[in-house]
Amino acid sequence: MKISTSTIAIVLAIPMAVAASVASAQDDSAQLLEMLDADGNGSLSESEASANEMIMSKWDALDADGNSEISAEELAALAAE
Repeated sequence: MKISTSTIAIVLAIPMAVAASVASAQDDSAQLLEMLDADGNGSLSESEASANEMIMSKWDALDADGNSEISAEELAALAAE
């Protein structure tokens, strides 16, 4: 079976594209956190997050540890979806 150079290039490009997408999502979540984190503590309270419909609609799922705040890591999980 002969594999063409373009097939190899595509196969190698897919993981790089996925990695770039994840990095971009993490950057986006960091920017969102920075915009909404009024008290600058590095996490979002329900009050701070109330300005964002998407976060509020997924609040229970995002607050994985149940501490009533969304951490940077929890917010990154939303961005990675």
